[in-house]
Formats: sequence, structure tokens, C-alpha cells
Amino acid sequence: MYYPKSQVKTNLYTNGGDFTTRNPITPYKGYYYETANGKYFSGKTPNESPTFELVKINPNESPTNLPASLQVENFPVDNLYTIENGYSISTRLNFNQKAPSPPKQSYPVLTENDYKLGEFQRYFLKKGNETKFLEISLEDYRKYVNQDKDVMFELYTPIQINWILTGEKEQVYKVNQSIVARAEREQNLPGFTQYFRDRFTQFYK
Repeated sequence: MYYPKSQVKTNLYTNGGDFTTRNPITPYKGYYYETANGKYFSGKTPNESPTFELVKINPNESPTNLPASLQVENFPVDNLYTIENGYSISTRLNFNQKAPSPPKQSYPVLTENDYKLGEFQRYFLKKGNETKFLEISLEDYRKYVNQDKDVMFELYTPIQINWILTGEKEQVYKVNQSIVARAEREQNLPGFTQYFRDRFTQFYK
């Protein structure tokens, strides 16, 4: 959305306690900008992407006086803390569930049975609109596929690919490269091929 410079205040910052996001309702800490019509959005300027509207918290209102869409049990407007990606934690917050955990890198551990089969499954995450990828475990992959509330499923796209382990080395390279390229093309994963840094015979035996 375009705003004339005279109609927007940019590069504003909040340490928490001033705003929440709308969906899901979580306290917000970070940069924001204000428009002339009294609205607030995440990011330093309107040119950043993605950006989303913020809800202003009135410190003089008690939680029960907040709009119905913002009422959360034991919501302490005077003591809000945030962690990366806008998820919140606080010793005084009670959202009836813990904050989602960020994804963890997992390095595959292969078995003799994998090599007998000659292939195995690999699992990855892609972060939002960024060209950032992370290899994860099957257990975590299932959580993201099932949109488990314990993980940040809204911020990442889960990916599963087949990976060849045995055969002629040159052929293994070509097949794995083709598998990755097809996943990048069909699942709209720009940068996925480059993520492997030409290591398409990884785990080859």
C-alpha cells in the first residue's frame, strides 16, 4: 500500500506493551509505522513486506475492558515480552498454552536398512518468503504438516523429498539434483537447489 511521506511516520519502535497482532493475538515488539488515519503497521516503512496491522493497547484499560476480539484470560497489558517472529513469553502471561518453539536443525542418521533400500526421505522447512531452508526430523515435519500449535507452522512451509543413496555415483548425483529441482519448481521453493551447494551425492555409499 502506498502512502505519501507526509501521511506516514516511519522507523518507530516499541519494546512491547503497546501493540498486539490481530491473528493470532500476541504482544508485538519491534519496528512499526503510523499512518495519518491513526492506524499502525509492523515494519519500518510501508515498503517492507510482509507487513500487518497492529492493535494499539490502552494501558488505562483493564483486560476486561478491552474489545472482545482482544480479551484473553489474565492478559497483563503492563508486562509484555516478545521473542523472535512475534511470539510472546512472560511469567505473567497465561494463554493456556506455551509459546510455539522455533524449528531445530536435524542431521539425518542413516541405517544399514536405508542403504539396503538405496534411498531415504529427507525433510526441510522453508521460511516464509525468504530463501532460507532448514533440515528437520520426521517428527518435527509431521508437526508442521499437521499445524501443531507447539511449532511455528504459520511461518514455515514443510518439504519432503526422496534421496538416492546407492548406484553409480554420477547417476545418483543427477537423480538427486533432478528431485530437488522438481520440488523447487512444483512447490514454488526458489533457492532450494542452491541450498544443497552441489552436494547431490551427500550420504552416497
